[in-house]
Formats: sequence, structure tokens, C-alpha cells
Amino acid sequence: MNRLNWNDEFFMELPEGFVLMSEEDLKAAGLKTGGNILGARNQERHFLISGGWKNAGLLGMLLNEKDAEENSEREILKAMKPYGGTLSERLRREIGGLNAEGFSYGYTAQDIPMTAEMYVIKSGSTFCYFYGYYRTEGKAEGHALWNEMLDSVIHEKH
Repeated sequence: MNRLNWNDEFFMELPEGFVLMSEEDLKAAGLKTGGNILGARNQERHFLISGGWKNAGLLGMLLNEKDAEENSEREILKAMKPYGGTLSERLRREIGGLNAEGFSYGYTAQDIPMTAEMYVIKSGSTFCYFYGYYRTEGKAEGHALWNEMLDSVIHEKH
């Protein structure tokens, strides 16, 4: 079974059928790439996961996950405007035993309506980001699968 790793601190077990994405795969999917970016996908289920982390240093001690979520929301919705990106709802849950703030949004990719959910958690001065993307046509199944994966996240404190 494959596992995603956020900064050797948060680990997500991936259900059967998910494969880890290379940097080239992430680029081809139109996602950010770089040292702290990760991803996985299941082509049969039309489901993609991406994530990453950022150490905000001293500023990170002053900000909380809600601040990071609001900043991400502004950036994402601005970037998704050409694809019809619209905010659906604000989200809140626990991930790995920590409070997570998030939101869902809709957009269109290659004429296919898509739904995305994003969450951010804070550990010390590090912010970890979790993104799930799935077809709106199968929203109930996609949302349930995403919640199952988020429920599997283990937080191993340093």
C-alpha cells in the first residue's frame, strides 16, 4: 500500500488503486511542483490528491491555520477564475488529531465539472496542505473517499 508523507510528520495511507505521482506527473496535471510538493492519483476513479508543507518561521508562530486557509482561498480562487472557480463552502475537521481549516470549490477542467477540497493544519511553525480533486458527477463518492483518506492521516510528532 502506498503512503504519502508530509515532512516526515503526517502520513496518509492510500487506498488500493492510487499511485504516487512524479514531478512530471504533477506538472502534467497542472499542479505546483517543487521540493515540498507531493501527489497521488487513481485514474479509474478520476481522483487526484496533492499536498505540501511550508515552514513559515517566526511569522508562522503568529499565524494560525485559519489565516493560512484564507490566504490559500484567495490565491486559488484567483488562479481558478479562468476555469470558473467558485467557492462552495468552508470546511473544518480534524486531521491527524489537529484542527484543520479548509474550503471546497468547483471549477471546470477540459469541459468536465470538478470539485476540490483543501485543508490546512499547523504544527509548530509549519503549515501542511491537503488537496483532493474529483469529478463533480461523482461528488458523494469522491467526498466520502477523501474523508476516508483524511481519517487515515497519522501525526507522528517530532
